[in-house]
Amino acid sequence: VDIKALAEKLAEKYKAALEERGIELTVTGGGEITADEDTLTSAAENLISNAVKYTRDDGTIKITADKKRLTVVNDVAEDVDTKDLTMPFVKGDKARSDKSSSGLGLAIAQELILALDEKIYVESSPGNGSAFFFTVSMK
Repeated sequence: VDIKALAEKLAEKYKAALEERGIELTVTGGGEITADEDTLTSAAENLISNAVKYTRDDGTIKITADKKRLTVVNDVAEDVDTKDLTMPFVKGDKARSDKSSSGLGLAIAQELILALDEKIYVESSPGNGSAFFFTVSMK
């Protein structure tokens, strides 16, 4: 799977929302990833969808494919407690209780990546945004 082409195709789905909110999205890097295309597409789409949803207006989303991973870094409107983000949403969850979504995106992405015998990672740095990435085998 050409990971850059996949990320660009998925990002195109959100073009109107990105333009409306003034969010700049870039895709860099590249490489061929050896993985089930449907599973990889679903996992990447969940990460990109979350990035669009949670990026602050006039912010940036940077998608990078290099060596063995796809990384999605976005400017978030508020600091993120990453501890429980990969768990499915439950009512009263402080990390996402004010968002209008099911809260399943990252949990689904994690399950999809686990199906590929890989792992998803989440990092957040106050004032510097959040990074969501997973490693997969590249050709």
